[in-house]
Amino acid sequence: MNQALKLAEYDYEDMDGWDYPKAESQDNGQVNTGEYTAYEWFKRYLQPYIKSGVVSESYHLYVVWYDGFAIEFINGTGLSCGINEGGGESYGRFVCLYYPKAGTIKDIKDNTAKVRRMVSGKDYFVFEILHKSPTEKGFQPYDSNSCYKSSGMQGLPAIGCAKLLKDNNWKFPSNYPIKI
Repeated sequence: MNQALKLAEYDYEDMDGWDYPKAESQDNGQVNTGEYTAYEWFKRYLQPYIKSGVVSESYHLYVVWYDGFAIEFINGTGLSCGINEGGGESYGRFVCLYYPKAGTIKDIKDNTAKVRRMVSGKDYFVFEILHKSPTEKGFQPYDSNSCYKSSGMQGLPAIGCAKLLKDNNWKFPSNYPIKI
């Protein structure tokens, strides 16, 4: 993802100046004022630079976002992204969930029993697309120290597991709180 963002910056200049997706919150108006949906944003800025199998437009992820997109990469992994409208500390952020197994994407569009059993930090990892961060920008692990055994996606529990792995040189530490 970061390579695609860098290539897009070459064509569209620094990502600080890009028009980011708009999103309507359920309780207090617009989160972002961009003119694109998350899918339109992806299609313009990233899709030309990504080798993917399947792209799902207008991908709704239950209680997280209502207008996002999902990608199944040719290596069998997947990603779904959107502006978080579900609340919690990630509210209003451009959040992406990375799935080590892309087949999972098909199963999580609604609040099913299978979704409620998915484990954050095992079945999916939370990232975000940062464009105005003073220290880091691009596709980054969600900046949180919250990594613990949890299940389901409502409120994006345990959103810090990707950061824990990044801080450990992308290896699972011996004391990783989730059985892999």
